[in-house]
Amino acid sequence: LFLIEMGWLKEGSMELAPSAVHAMAAHELGQIAGRLSAELKMPVSSAPATRIEGVYERRVELAQGRAALIVGSHTAHLVPWGPSLERFAGEQVVGMQRGLNISWSLKKARTVSLPPMG
Repeated sequence: LFLIEMGWLKEGSMELAPSAVHAMAAHELGQIAGRLSAELKMPVSSAPATRIEGVYERRVELAQGRAALIVGSHTAHLVPWGPSLERFAGEQVVGMQRGLNISWSLKKARTVSLPPMG
C-alpha cells in the first residue's frame, strides 16, 4: 500500500517501475552518504565522476549492491565497488570512468629527479 501511495507501484501490479527503483537507490545512497559525512567530518559525494582520487578506505554494503568509500583530501566518494579494489585497501588510488566501469590503479608518488653526480 505504501508503494502504491508513493506512486512506485501500480495498483494490481507486482513489479516496481524502473523510476521507483532509481528513486529508492538514490535515497539509500543519500542516507549512507549523510551518515558517512558525519563520521568522516567531510562531504561524501555519490554523484558519478570521470576521475576519482583518494585512499580506498573500505567496502560499504548497500541494499542495491556494494560501494567503495574513497576518501580524498577534501571530499569522499561513494563509487561502485569492484573486486579489483580490494588489493588497494588503504592505498592512494585513482579511478577513471570508462563507459559503465571504473578502471582503478595506484596513484604514483611524485619523486624528485636529481641530476647524475659526477
